[in-house]
Amino acid sequence: DPAVDAMGDIFGWGLVGARPDHVSNALKTARVEIRRVGGNCTDHRRGPGVCVTRVTGQARSGDSGGPLLVNGRQAGVASTAGGANATYAGVAGSLPWIERTTGLDLNDDGRVGTCSPPPWDSGKDYPGGTVVSHDGRNWKARWDAAPQNEPGRATNWAG
Repeated sequence: DPAVDAMGDIFGWGLVGARPDHVSNALKTARVEIRRVGGNCTDHRRGPGVCVTRVTGQARSGDSGGPLLVNGRQAGVASTAGGANATYAGVAGSLPWIERTTGLDLNDDGRVGTCSPPPWDSGKDYPGGTVVSHDGRNWKARWDAAPQNEPGRATNWAG
């Protein structure tokens, strides 16, 4: 988790004006200050959060999912914004979920311990977007892949 009072950088394509159609055509960035971490700071689903306040700018509607970087490392994912304050879903507190969802093995410091995705399993269904390793290559499911759809032999895998 980032330290309280640390500075961070946020990024997004959210609103740049008062109307819903005033969105940015270019990636915007702003500097923020970490105000609270965990405790009574939770994301919109009540998960561990990182609360920030604006320094040079703020998160707006449409920025959800954008990163909060502290010292060049991702500390949060944009969750809620209101006025000068915003809440980011905390990455450190979500590492177990990230590991389960991505299949990556992450160290406690958040760095990738293993850059290889999990091996393809012929007995498993894979939703579109899933990445697996097979025959010495990494493959991404273009759409849902049934067990008989072997990477390298079926068109729904891109390698």
